[in-house]
Amino acid sequence: MSDYLRFYVRSLPKSGHGELTRIANHLRISTTMLSQILSGQRAFNTDQAFELSEYLQLTDIETDYLYLLVEVEKAGTHKNKNYFKKNRAYEIRIT
Repeated sequence: MSDYLRFYVRSLPKSGHGELTRIANHLRISTTMLSQILSGQRAFNTDQAFELSEYLQLTDIETDYLYLLVEVEKAGTHKNKNYFKKNRAYEIRIT
């Protein structure tokens, strides 16, 4: 998910200068925490993912996919990660 967010920011005019600060403010988190999330040290929680989906104006299916990415990142075992990748991704495709 962090790759998508970095790509989104870089695709904005002026390479998204100041956009990460605006995103952090919208999510009500510090820029340090957002930086940790983007570097993989931390993960979004579902409330933050929802706020991010609103900020990015994602569609319902894009929001579902964002939640899936959060679940995969937060999963503790490879077995759990694989479950979300296989089963939940399939559910999103057929709805």
